[in-house]
Amino acid sequence: MINDNKMLALMLYAQCNIGTTFCDHRMTRYVCDNIRDSIYTINLVKTINKMTMSLNLMYSNSIFQNILIVDPSGESRYAIKNLCLTTGLRGYYQNYYPGNFVNTKTKDYFDPTLAITIETSNNKKLIQELSLLKIPIISFCNTDCNISFIDLVIPLNTRSKYSKVIGLYIYTRLIRKFMNPKINKYFLSFKDFVSRNTTKNNMKKL
Repeated sequence: MINDNKMLALMLYAQCNIGTTFCDHRMTRYVCDNIRDSIYTINLVKTINKMTMSLNLMYSNSIFQNILIVDPSGESRYAIKNLCLTTGLRGYYQNYYPGNFVNTKTKDYFDPTLAITIETSNNKKLIQELSLLKIPIISFCNTDCNISFIDLVIPLNTRSKYSKVIGLYIYTRLIRKFMNPKINKYFLSFKDFVSRNTTKNNMKKL
């Protein structure tokens, strides 16, 4: 099983700590330093701590099928698809439309008990819609994100597709390590999180 040192090394290699040139005043607690061109850097130790802390919220929801993970941009849809395949979460990575969680008459209506979002700065309507449900909201946020209505922030470089894939891969490993390793007897390797063609034949046993 991957340990903390390997997590940090993998996240540094994927530049998960690189933020933006702007930092929201509520995100300063997750920033450790300024580098060249006034780019803020994220404290990855706090990122891993927040990932572990989010498992407590997920543990309160014994039914994993009621937990939602959504990426409005759709860039990390293959990683989310494989995360849902191995953990049992419900994912919206390509088929999200405004009103999916509020309007009961929509075709893809879903009533979650907990929501995990990625890069919400481009789609503020998603957070506003989830806040109406009065459920806990976990979000992967960059330094310039507005964290209003978000209950738990996981700081991460969400501008890079590769960084988001690494973050979701590590998050999947943490879920299987601390929550319920018997959810699925198969597990996907990191290559499967990146590649587009993922089938049950590519899945490896633990």
